[in-house]
This record gives sequence, C-alpha cells and structure tokens, in this order.
Amino acid sequence: MSLRAALVNDAMAAAGGALPRLLPALSARASKRTVDALFLAHGAAASLFGLAAFLLPHVFEFFVLNHGEPLRFLRSGRETATGDQKVAHLAIRLLGALSLGLAYVALSARRIAEPLVRRALVQANAATFALMTLALARAVATEGGNFSPLPSAIVITIFASLSVGYGVFAVLQPIQVFEGLGKAVS
Repeated sequence: MSLRAALVNDAMAAAGGALPRLLPALSARASKRTVDALFLAHGAAASLFGLAAFLLPHVFEFFVLNHGEPLRFLRSGRETATGDQKVAHLAIRLLGALSLGLAYVALSARRIAEPLVRRALVQANAATFALMTLALARAVATEGGNFSPLPSAIVITIFASLSVGYGVFAVLQPIQVFEGLGKAVS
C-alpha cells in the first residue's frame, strides 16, 4: 500500500465513516472545481477582511486589545490612541495589506493551468494558516495577554479551518486535481 493510500485509510478511519462517503463523491472534475472554489472563497474573504482591516483597524482592535469597552467602528477626532493601540493599528493595517495581496494571488491562481504551481500555492496556504493558528493560540495562552476569550476563539477557529481546508487538498489529492479547469495533464 502506498503512503498516500495509507494516509487516506487512516483519515477515513479517524473520520468515523464520514470521509469515506465524501471522497468518492469528489471526482477529478469536481475536485478541480473544489480547488477553484477554494481559491475563489479565499480570495473573496481575504479581500473583504483585508479592506476592512486596512480601513477600520478599530474593529479588529476589538479582537486584539479589548478590555471590555464597547465596539465602535469609528473614533471621534478628540480621542487619542494609546501607544498599544497605535502599534495594534499598524500591525492590523499591515495584515490587511498582506491579506489584500494574498487575495489577488488566490484569485489569480484560478487562471493558472500549471498543476505544480497551483499545488504549491495550496501547500503554502495550508502551512501559512497552520502557523498563524499556532501563533494566535500561543499568544492567547501566554500569561499577561489582553485577549478576549470568545473573539480569540473565533479567530483561531477561522485560521484553523483555513489550514485544514487547504491541508486536505495539499496532502490527500493527486496532482491531477490541481490542473486548471479545461486542462488535462497526462
């Protein structure tokens, strides 16, 4: 039995029978569409997130530096940001700019026909989101952090889901799945 087949069998056993029903339903054409849909969903979500983070860092500050104050979308001109808030705003805006760039890459990946490039993008996204999940989880678990439990759990869950979503394709799918739609590699 090949390593890939063994991994698939282990994953099926771990999933308690749900995965065996799912995998056969994903034909090669359906899987190609799913990879395209994954790129489209990631691109759309990253565009919205990136734009919001870049333009409204106060909203995202609620998830990072919340001390029980209410969420406000805009601050009045009379309020002065603290040093922590200014650093948080810079980091959030930088993350927003990076997200906008990655949204462009994800949306552009849909037009790429080369399967090795598409698979490399999927693998890079899986690794990136896994590392972001670990970084966020560690920051929340570290004593002295000012993270709100529920918003932090939501953000960690989002990044973990993205990591798993991309990871399933990066590990379990054959190279043919990464061909662009309308392209066939023998």
